[in-house]
Amino acid sequence: MTRKIVTLVSLIALLFWANKVKAQNEDNYYRESKTIYQGEGYWLNNYIYLVSEEKAKEIHNVIDATENQGAVIKKIHEELDNLYSETNRSKKDTIFIQADSINFIKNISQKKKKIYDERIINIYKKNHRHELSNTTTLNFKKSTFTDVVTGINNAMDWEEETEIKKKNSNRKIAKFNLVLGSGVLNWGNKGFFTPLSASDPYSVKWSYQSDLLVKCTLFPESRISFTTGVGLQTDYFFFENGFDSYEFETSPLTNNYTIKQNYLIHQCITIPLLIDIKLFDDIKLHFGLMGGIATSNLNGGFVRSFEENGITTNQYSGSAFNQFNKLKADLMFGIEIYNITLYINHAMVDLFDNSYPFSARPFAFGVMFGL
Repeated sequence: MTRKIVTLVSLIALLFWANKVKAQNEDNYYRESKTIYQGEGYWLNNYIYLVSEEKAKEIHNVIDATENQGAVIKKIHEELDNLYSETNRSKKDTIFIQADSINFIKNISQKKKKIYDERIINIYKKNHRHELSNTTTLNFKKSTFTDVVTGINNAMDWEEETEIKKKNSNRKIAKFNLVLGSGVLNWGNKGFFTPLSASDPYSVKWSYQSDLLVKCTLFPESRISFTTGVGLQTDYFFFENGFDSYEFETSPLTNNYTIKQNYLIHQCITIPLLIDIKLFDDIKLHFGLMGGIATSNLNGGFVRSFEENGITTNQYSGSAFNQFNKLKADLMFGIEIYNITLYINHAMVDLFDNSYPFSARPFAFGVMFGL
């Protein structure tokens, strides 16, 4: 009797197992693919909508699929997880993503017509395809929300590391551009940014400075970059009190002259040595040293502009004046916004060498335009 009962139970168990296997075999899964393109949307927990670069400028809180791919992955998979959970299905907000297209696949139970898992396969942006398979699979049937988030974070780490390697391999080492600058300047010898008193015979009016620079930025795409280059800087100092330089004592004027303007021209070849810190995509801070080597030319040095017998004459000391300090070293600070830089600088060495009877350190405020 016992043997019959055991045999019967075994037969029933065998039949149950066979039916279960048959049911499982019948419940196959099929895969469905979905791609959304720019200008299209996709309902998840909220609405996912792809926009172009131009459209992104008009919308706040757009996620860039290239720059912030980790955020795209995390956001979409949060939406997917919430979509297939029983709660938190609001569908009230739109999530804007800047990308060319995003491709999803779904594994769907053929018998129950229920999504078994869903994942992002590819994100396309600017002709680059970002492979995400094997790293961002979500199994909603077996995974808890914590498991899902952990999987996403692991995928993000892998994806960010890959993106960093790609960016580093394609990163520019140097960027060149032409810069034009103009500013106001003065000089002093009693502290930073302190001009001489108006009664001083060497006091100057607020004068002007011009710059022409070929700028080289090293590692321009990095948060911290370096600027160097070569340029030509010209400073014009207009004397306040009709100062007449002793360089012209060998060329005395007659009693019929009138001084119109006396001024000093200083030119140098400049070499910037600056550190750049990127605060935002189009905003940078610059600080460092503006070095230079003084040049001499026929139209430089002290200039005396006078009128004599109704005729205006400009008289130049030119290269005969050789008492400029040969080296220039200015501290410089600037803020750049969309290739326009507001700057201040102050000389750390005297403009004249020790043989000249007056010492002065110029300082300037100005603007530079990157072309």
